[in-house]
Amino acid sequence: CVVREISKIYETYHRGTVGELAEFFAQHEAKGEIVVVLGGATK
Repeated sequence: CVVREISKIYETYHRGTVGELAEFFAQHEAKGEIVVVLGGATK
């Protein structure tokens, strides 16, 4: 999950695999403060 401008009124987030997020942000410029949240693999 990639969250932009966390805790602000215009906060946005994008969820997906690392590959999906890389593809999205290759086409969309990320501006502002960004937080990346990664989850561990399930066993």
